[in-house]
Amino acid sequence: TDMRVSDLYRRPIVDGHLSVDRARFGGEDISQIRLNANAAGTASAITLTARARGFAIDARGKLHASSPVRLDLAAFTARRGNHRIALAHPTTLTFGDGGVEAKSLLLALDRGRLAVDGRLGKTLDVSLKAQSVPLSVSETVMPKLGLAGTLNGDAKIAGTAKAPTGTWRLRIDRLVTPQT
Repeated sequence: TDMRVSDLYRRPIVDGHLSVDRARFGGEDISQIRLNANAAGTASAITLTARARGFAIDARGKLHASSPVRLDLAAFTARRGNHRIALAHPTTLTFGDGGVEAKSLLLALDRGRLAVDGRLGKTLDVSLKAQSVPLSVSETVMPKLGLAGTLNGDAKIAGTAKAPTGTWRLRIDRLVTPQT
């Protein structure tokens, strides 16, 4: 491991490599982390692979030490069991003022899609659109949940994280839940 980080919270520059095998962070077991960062000027090209809690995560992007801090995410994939969450196309995330702004973030959730556009943080101003999202993808975060069906819908959320407001329109087709 040889990693250098400067001005992490305001204008981060990251350079070097980090390799971790079998560690415990915040009560979570981590099987493996590989982080490679190449700094050039005011940006850092970053590649991450991680294995933890049954997830296999791969990501690539460029972190810009600008104000606000910007991450140009070129690729992201998280796999767990038979399920996959992936970035459908490159996107930009902007960090500042206690939140993150996503412009045209499109995630492939197995065979479905989730579009996110807007700001999430202390204040909310975000639009979400779900298209043909299989409910079984919930197994990636809650194994053995046993849901089946398909989610379609959209939401426009505003307000604060503590008191969100907005409109929701959801439709679930062919819902199946396990018997208890």
